[in-house]
Amino acid sequence: MSIYYDKYKKELDELAIDEHVERVELAYKHAKAFITDTNQVSISKIQRALRIGYNHAASIVERMESEGLISKPTSDGYRHVLDAAYSIDTGISHQVEKKKKLLELMREAEKLAYDYFQNCEVGSERNAAAQVYENIRTATMVRCS
Repeated sequence: MSIYYDKYKKELDELAIDEHVERVELAYKHAKAFITDTNQVSISKIQRALRIGYNHAASIVERMESEGLISKPTSDGYRHVLDAAYSIDTGISHQVEKKKKLLELMREAEKLAYDYFQNCEVGSERNAAAQVYENIRTATMVRCS
């Protein structure tokens, strides 16, 4: 069973049957959690994760697109989760945290490569170490910008 469905179903069971608006909002909330956790969005994936109908899932995807949470479909039909989706409920986005961690790791790799370069003897090993250091430094600078 899907963990998204389990959470959704538990909250759904607590609502009264006539609270249609709250049911729609609940499905939307759990669909947002699904797309931000998996970084995947499609009508069928939301439909399967929450066990809802196609039309309901399609209206959720349309709403997410209109709110700027996901992209319009690309030429190959895929949609992408945009950074705005990550900061709606959490304040600090998971995506930003991942980027910070990646940058931290890249800077650590840059330092290790530089230290290795400094300890190499003159010759091909030092040249290779210099090239590795430059590649990591360039990648880190690109990620920072």
